[in-house]
Amino acid sequence: MSNYQFDDFNIKSVFTNIMWYLLVYQAKFQIFFSNIYDNFLYPLHQYFEKFLNIDEDEDDNEHTFVNKQTSFSFISTKLYYFDSSIKKSIDIELTKSDYVVGNKLFTEKWVTDYVSDCNYNINLDTYYIQFIDHNINSVEINSDQYVILDENKYIIKTI
Repeated sequence: MSNYQFDDFNIKSVFTNIMWYLLVYQAKFQIFFSNIYDNFLYPLHQYFEKFLNIDEDEDDNEHTFVNKQTSFSFISTKLYYFDSSIKKSIDIELTKSDYVVGNKLFTEKWVTDYVSDCNYNINLDTYYIQFIDHNINSVEINSDQYVILDENKYIIKTI
């Protein structure tokens, strides 16, 4: 049986070569998909998100790479709510980290989270927010509106 070439066959080298080919093609596929995602899919997603005015979850800040501060801040901010038909208010204290370009303030989720973080036990069925902006304008928004911050201005959006 020593005349057969099967004796010289080495399964380890064949297996190693197959594994190297799989590794190389897997790496090429990852590079190809990464290029498609970075150059086509993610910008397309961002475009449609802006075009359709999709409200992202507030906790989803993974794609925010630059936290640019706004050049303004609100002078005062109050949350008005009704408790047993009595109008009550609480002051909203915004920090520097709230004034980031692209940040959404006063959404229903934002207000609910703020109230629970400050340990207020209030009913938010009907509320509105009144603030004095950097130009000393008094602005009032209801629970169906929110504010998006830009570098030099803010935009009020309606849900």
